[in-house]
Amino acid sequence: MDIPPSYAYLVITLRDHPGISQKELCKKLSIAPSTSTRFIDKLEKQGLVKRKSEGKHILLDLTEEGISLCDAIYESLNRIYLLHSDILDKSHSQQLIHLLHEASERMEKHYS
Repeated sequence: MDIPPSYAYLVITLRDHPGISQKELCKKLSIAPSTSTRFIDKLEKQGLVKRKSEGKHILLDLTEEGISLCDAIYESLNRIYLLHSDILDKSHSQQLIHLLHEASERMEKHYS
């Protein structure tokens, strides 16, 4: 992929939460509004993200190209998982996934 991991997380979040506000996006990703603006501006210039006004709010969505990129990101993540599965036995691989998921949930609760 030609985008940094932080941008990939933003793309995935927009795919999972179409029409999300920038404020909600910042909360979900635990990033500052200025950081999200910079990310969104760059992704919008690349034709991956679009903004739409709804009253006082600006909502964010992926473009068709952004959706395609998200599909590619998911494919890459799946390949990484399969590579790790080859190195780790199944129980270690599942344990790692569980621990990463648990850590992510704890961080989300902490920053909420």
